[in-house]
Amino acid sequence: MAMTWTIENTPEGLYRLLLDLVAVRSISLTPGEVEIAEKIEESLRALPYFRSNPDDLRFIPIPGDALGRKSVMALVRAQPATRKTIVVIGHADVVSAEPYGSLADLAFDPLALSACLRNEDLSPEVRADLESGDFLFGRGVGDMKAGVAIGMGVVAERSADPSSLGANLLFLALVDEEISSAGMRAAVPVLAELQEELDFVACLNTEPSDPGFSQGRNHCFSLGSAGKHNLFFLFAGRASHSTAYFEGFNAILPAAHLAVLVEGNDSLTDRSPRDTFSPMGCLKLKDLRKTYSGTLPETAVAYVNLNPVYRMPGEILVSMERFAWDALDRSLRQVKEAYLRYGEHIGQWPPRGEWHGRVLSYAELAEAAQKHAGAGYGETLRKFIAGLPPGMEEQDRCIAVAEETLRLSGMKGPLVIYGFLPPYYPQRVTTGRTPREKALVEAVEWAVSEGASRFGVKIEVNDYFGGVSDLSFFGYPGKASDLEALSRNLPGWGTVFPFPEKDLPRLDVPVANIAPAGKDSHKKTERLEVSYSLKVVPRLLGGIFDRLAEGE
Repeated sequence: MAMTWTIENTPEGLYRLLLDLVAVRSISLTPGEVEIAEKIEESLRALPYFRSNPDDLRFIPIPGDALGRKSVMALVRAQPATRKTIVVIGHADVVSAEPYGSLADLAFDPLALSACLRNEDLSPEVRADLESGDFLFGRGVGDMKAGVAIGMGVVAERSADPSSLGANLLFLALVDEEISSAGMRAAVPVLAELQEELDFVACLNTEPSDPGFSQGRNHCFSLGSAGKHNLFFLFAGRASHSTAYFEGFNAILPAAHLAVLVEGNDSLTDRSPRDTFSPMGCLKLKDLRKTYSGTLPETAVAYVNLNPVYRMPGEILVSMERFAWDALDRSLRQVKEAYLRYGEHIGQWPPRGEWHGRVLSYAELAEAAQKHAGAGYGETLRKFIAGLPPGMEEQDRCIAVAEETLRLSGMKGPLVIYGFLPPYYPQRVTTGRTPREKALVEAVEWAVSEGASRFGVKIEVNDYFGGVSDLSFFGYPGKASDLEALSRNLPGWGTVFPFPEKDLPRLDVPVANIAPAGKDSHKKTERLEVSYSLKVVPRLLGGIFDRLAEGE
């Protein structure tokens, strides 16, 4: 492999660059994220513009990151000078290749993988795409290294003649989007500070459209990005030997009831004029013991996914309380009824535990812990957080903090604690409420018309990108009270989970997702529609840029 990648904003050049990008195994939370950032930076630095303007290309490190991960930021300044700036973003990390099984080693070599897939048992649709010759298979070809290649191509083309720009171009190649957008969260303070020098009129992302989360649409652009709230419910029971069942209370029981209550539940599902989003789903359900035991589990936890576009944290907390009480009431009633039946069968009433419980938000638990533990509460919790294993997932670290807070509170089960976990993505949408939003909506409408008239492609428009994306971090739609509700109810806020709560509300950038076309993101059959993605989308993205640059 050459020391640097050649960047040409042509279909052939983007195809070659895409293969180079995919060859780097930039799986989230691995050193591959560092490798790809360095290769992108090295290749951009080889461009004549950045050889002449080296300070306009830099890394944005993730503070305190154990792997030393960093994103790349490239600024091409228009001539004559202007504050007007258009941001283009894409993420360079990918999910694991584990779904490929025995073909995992080929997942990063699309040409070799495609040859081997011909011998696999494929669905008729996948086989038709494979045999069409217009789909490239491999990990990250769609999600989202095609988008990163397009962004790099725009930088190479526009930096060759800054006098033709009309607006500055700021490109971000981000890391960690697939986990919790740590790269984008680290970029927010940098962007907020840059607003003193630059005026961000729009941000264009290049996440792939995928029928699986785009309302069945294949070619579509989006005027926003759905939010993500990762909800948690921590259940505390009472320990007892399993043969003395009624003396304890199994924490798994309310956890199971909660999972049944929320699974597929659409009571919190938001709808926009063009889109309806997925119902809630339980992403993890487990007891919190480290080893097997004959003792009834004393603690358990459930993680629940919710993708709102209107609801904010304060409103969601109210609904979480209702779910928690419902799960606990059903569990206590079930145990009481079982106890009565058991007593009738054996003709006597064995010792029993508590048949009433409590439900608290994490904020209420923290207040109780501070009161019970006294002046040393804060220092005890800080030492506990500092002692957590470095490689522990953010979600597990936050749950560990919640467990320690429960211990410091002195409270015993049965009870349910509810709150939020990482990752948190605010919803973000462009509706035309400001002149800049209106200009972006009109530019996207132009692109849809141009796609039909010039390229013969029907492109649909979503209100929101169905999957989460880094577009969420270009402004905050809620009030200060919403961020307070979130921060007070997310264990480890600001330490385990750093969040730019002061800088994010300073941004208010109209956003759109100008998407290549992919299918089956994160699956073994992930693939990219090459001709549309590398011939049509780059031209439309460039046209949107020009229309935004001409405005105001």
